[in-house]
Amino acid sequence: MKKILLITLLIKNIAVYGQSNNTATRVSTSIEINVNKIDAIKSDMDILLLEKNIVSTNYSINRTSFNINLSTDSIGYHLLLNSIRKWGFVISENTTSNDNSNELSIMVKEIDLLKKEKQQYEKLVSKIDTVGPYKYFEYHEKIISIDKLISEKEIKITTSKAIGTNFSLKIKFVEDEAIGSDYSDLWVNMPGFEYSFLFTEQPTSGSSPNSMIGYNLKYIVNHKKTYVLLGLYKSQEQNDPSTVNEMYMFSLGQDFYSRKLGRGQRKFFNLYTSFI
Repeated sequence: MKKILLITLLIKNIAVYGQSNNTATRVSTSIEINVNKIDAIKSDMDILLLEKNIVSTNYSINRTSFNINLSTDSIGYHLLLNSIRKWGFVISENTTSNDNSNELSIMVKEIDLLKKEKQQYEKLVSKIDTVGPYKYFEYHEKIISIDKLISEKEIKITTSKAIGTNFSLKIKFVEDEAIGSDYSDLWVNMPGFEYSFLFTEQPTSGSSPNSMIGYNLKYIVNHKKTYVLLGLYKSQEQNDPSTVNEMYMFSLGQDFYSRKLGRGQRKFFNLYTSFI
């Protein structure tokens, strides 16, 4: 009895394992990449797709962006992702996976119900003399219609199992705003205020203070983040009359939001480099 029970459990496990492997999964990835030149990226993408025999389902291109949608297998999916990530700075990347095993199970149950319904109509057709000849064509049309539905669902199940996992890519390339471009040269009107501390590395007694507090007017003049800075620094050591207690500053500078630091995409804590 134990041997029979063990064999039964093994058979059930094998059946469940086989069924789970025959389910289809759809993996979708949406990625946005900041690149230097859109035209060059378009040429590189065309060459890559031609080499790997991958056909795009949809794409669009303009002066500053290039969008392309693709469907491929596992090898093409990973090859494309590994390649395009090296072409620029990845702004965002999101991947979702949908398992349609529940949908396939529902279709199998629907097929069973349709087959039972078909059997009922076949019984009625076999008793056509008792039901009446005028019902023959009505029942026969029902049987044909049910056969068509069964065939459509069986084809859909077979196709899904044969495909296995389907991979789709939605790629967006955005051209980087380079310093010196037409857009970055546009003038803007953006005043601001800056509060700062100035610490003297080697203060001289009676001449320079240890630290000063600065009040600055920072005026950004264009999209390059070029700015003019007008500042007043006051010493925190007011007791020594011989020490410099005020300092005025005028400067011209520029901030650089590096692609590797996020290019200012975040709302807060955007790291940048500058000269002044």
